[in-house]
Amino acid sequence: MKGKKETLVLILIILVLSAYLVLQKKGKTHYILPELSPIATKDVTRLHIRKGEKDLTLKKVNDRWLILPREYPADPTAVSEMIDGVVHLNLTALASESGNYGIYELGDDKRIDVQVYNGEKLLREVGIGKLTSSRRQTFVRLPREKGVFHAVGNLVTLFDKEITDLRDKEVLTLKEDIQQVVLTQGEKTETFVKTAPPAAVEGNTGEKEEKTAAAASPPPHWQTIDGKEVKEGAIDEVVTALSNLRCDDFIDDTRQEADPGSPIYTVTLKGVKDYTVKIFAKEKNLYRAVSSETPYPFHLAAWKVERIMKNPAELIISRNEKEE
Repeated sequence: MKGKKETLVLILIILVLSAYLVLQKKGKTHYILPELSPIATKDVTRLHIRKGEKDLTLKKVNDRWLILPREYPADPTAVSEMIDGVVHLNLTALASESGNYGIYELGDDKRIDVQVYNGEKLLREVGIGKLTSSRRQTFVRLPREKGVFHAVGNLVTLFDKEITDLRDKEVLTLKEDIQQVVLTQGEKTETFVKTAPPAAVEGNTGEKEEKTAAAASPPPHWQTIDGKEVKEGAIDEVVTALSNLRCDDFIDDTRQEADPGSPIYTVTLKGVKDYTVKIFAKEKNLYRAVSSETPYPFHLAAWKVERIMKNPAELIISRNEKEE
């Protein structure tokens, strides 16, 4: 009888321990993640980012994003990525319910608070902490939620930015065919024009012959305004370098009214409208420059300037080069 009692007690202990382990396991892995209301990207018209004492607000005005209060044009790609990061916030797991936010960099001093609005209506708010050990997820907090959660992606890199990181650095965009390029270096100025291919000669040729003649017509080429030949591809290289010109950084908050002295090089491009880029003396490893397409002076890296700043005289084919 005594042996049976001991066996029953042992079985009971095993059952209790098993039940405890199962409950513990459930407690660790089975929980309900907060349900996030869907947001349409197009509905976001304002983005607010705060970290410590730093505040940054971006607002959509006439389909353009501006950085307030100075209304600097914002980089559309950077803004789009940030909005997607909040709109498509994907929580994957509960990391902690201890309330010890400091170890996740979710305390008031290090947390990045992000809010997206439609007008004055708050659509979503999230607090961003440090990356997880895998560096593929981020610790986050939500309003009215005590827990710390894992969210997919590197949200720290996405939102821990300064104004200079978010400014649109595209200072010249050419969306039309350029017909004339004027290069000025010091006191020397040379004007280059694009010449159209010769018109097809009218005659009684058949349709096949006309197509063959059109295919054989030479492409437009560049020459000086007084008819001198230009080295093949030389002017096109300058135009290409300026087609989507991005600066390296803007110069403080100054505008072009500040006198930087005389430019060492000027390029004027003429299409439907005129575009101008002026390059000034080198400052350390950067050149100061201005563009007709932005009111703010900026810096260009030396390698970008080297693609633009060609000696006009060296672009023209000399008599000796022709004879060769």
